[in-house]
Amino acid sequence: MLKLSAAAIGGAAVAPVLSACGSSLGAAQHGGGGGGGAPSAGGNQLSLLLDHTSIEVQRFQKVVDKFQKSSKLKVSVGNIATGSAFYTKINTEGVAKTLPDVWYARTFDVAYDAIKQWAEPLDSYISKDSNFNLDDFWPALKAQAEYHGHVYTLPWNLSDYVVFVNESVLEKAGLSLPSANWTWADFEAAAAKVPVAKRSNGRQSNYGASVTGLVGDWGLRGVLAAEGSELLSPNFEKSIAYSEPNVRFFMFLANLANKHLVPTASSFPATVDPFVGGLVAYSVGGSWNIAEYTSEIGSKFKWSILPIPKGSTGKRGVAVAGGGFAVSAFSKNKQAAFELANALTNTSALNSVVSQYLDSLPARQSAMPDFLKTAKTGKDAPKGINNIQLETSQALTVNYPPYEVPYQTVITNRTATLLNGNVTEAKVRTMLKQIDSDTRALISQYFKK
Repeated sequence: MLKLSAAAIGGAAVAPVLSACGSSLGAAQHGGGGGGGAPSAGGNQLSLLLDHTSIEVQRFQKVVDKFQKSSKLKVSVGNIATGSAFYTKINTEGVAKTLPDVWYARTFDVAYDAIKQWAEPLDSYISKDSNFNLDDFWPALKAQAEYHGHVYTLPWNLSDYVVFVNESVLEKAGLSLPSANWTWADFEAAAAKVPVAKRSNGRQSNYGASVTGLVGDWGLRGVLAAEGSELLSPNFEKSIAYSEPNVRFFMFLANLANKHLVPTASSFPATVDPFVGGLVAYSVGGSWNIAEYTSEIGSKFKWSILPIPKGSTGKRGVAVAGGGFAVSAFSKNKQAAFELANALTNTSALNSVVSQYLDSLPARQSAMPDFLKTAKTGKDAPKGINNIQLETSQALTVNYPPYEVPYQTVITNRTATLLNGNVTEAKVRTMLKQIDSDTRALISQYFKK
């Protein structure tokens, strides 16, 4: 039996901040928590710690105010908008057993917090609430809220990958919009049909597609799962990156660059979004881009959304990642803390805090109609927004290990050259072997026999 090593328990985890699941906009403070959220106080007091922008905190505060009025409980709201500072706070207070009653926890954190016994299992609280519908959460997200059969967070929002399409480019070239039932072979064929031009220096100035955002991120595990493959064993105790299905799909991605169908990392300046700039016709990007694209693209060109293509298994290669709220295992009023977490994540709260703003997707299926209504409002709204609902409902179960944060660094570092062009199968095989080796070293730090 494997157990988490003492070194891993004592080490600090600094999680990356998803655009759709938190903020990276510098420290902000709100309410009586002094910017950090007070430890559990008991009595009629509760503490809540967020990791969001000041604007998002204002949205949350409205839900908190409603909860305080109905429950007669006082909630101290703290916010740390910088990801590294937020996680330093969580790790420090977790070790000291002084965590806030409720705190924002990403699905990346669930296994980590559960193993350290910082997060309270919520099953008994859920079972006592006859109105609580656990199955209203998107299935793939619900699975990520659980660890070893127990629920440790109540999901609040999520993100997944989609394909953005510049319909104006297609119309100009006399091309049709692909079907939502497309495959990766269809994706490559569609990219190959897009006319390209070259600059005066001979370098290509536009491309059929872009997949840069997918490589090295958690979304990669979704597309691999649709190929009948994975990078990790189900219990997270073994790396299985080096496999023939993974070789084939990594080689498929590499060949997109080898054939000049997608830009390499050096094709455009890092500050340039090739889709917003009209430099690619198809772009694999995050659902969190919808809000900024609606604003930045405006009426420059017509654009739409297609779901991620299906893999060789016939399943759609979609993984999700999200955020939610955990209840401290050290809380002096766990029932009330659960009720606060529930108030932050029920359908009414999600409609007001998530669905009215297009920077992430609501965690509950019942809140999706409001999101779709918001997304369809305005003259510059994209077409195909219903495909968001389609693919999120079909998302595959991809759970995250307790070492997810450093693991993402491993994958990103090793796949960094995958789209550089002139990548051979031998290089892909070496890359996957290196991922296996790096992951084994990482697992040995987190687990011991």
